[in-house]
Amino acid sequence: MYNYNVSDSFRAKNSFDPEVRVLHVGNNNKCRSYASFKSQRLRQESYLRYVSDVCKRKLLSRFRLGVSVLRIETGRYEHNGFPGGKGLPLEWRVCLCCDLRKLEDEIHFLIECPCYAKMRERLLSKVISELKLNHTFFLSLPSDAIFMFIMESQDKVVVNALADYLWVAFKLRNQQLTQALQNTVKSVKRRKV
Repeated sequence: MYNYNVSDSFRAKNSFDPEVRVLHVGNNNKCRSYASFKSQRLRQESYLRYVSDVCKRKLLSRFRLGVSVLRIETGRYEHNGFPGGKGLPLEWRVCLCCDLRKLEDEIHFLIECPCYAKMRERLLSKVISELKLNHTFFLSLPSDAIFMFIMESQDKVVVNALADYLWVAFKLRNQQLTQALQNTVKSVKRRKV
């Protein structure tokens, strides 16, 4: 094992600077996460070759482009409570699956949300073992650096592990949100009786 040297692309994009994340999110940029890890080189993305399951590949594509069903994106189209108002303010687009009250964006979903901790642990173990990274060093990196490292990876095992993580985590998210909605409907019905 060795300490992985953070790539030049990380340094060039100031990935350790929290202002980069705020800049993309604050500008409400649809490609905010994609812009943070996509290199300037024009090439076919490895996941298009490596992820054989079409549904997982589509999910990974949407996640990378920042157009998945996370609140950062869906909140753009939710009614905000004002006449003719469309689009929730960013601070209202929090993760509904955990109690952290944090913006549900790609970094939160992949790296931070405690709801997906067991799945994330499997993903990170695969990343660490496949790329022979120093476990302690890698996990001590800031969330956005870990996110970018995984999203930039060209390793087939890492790319497929990411696609598998997204597939299972989004399924769990859908189950939790469906259950929460059903509980809310039951609660409203009880109040009316």
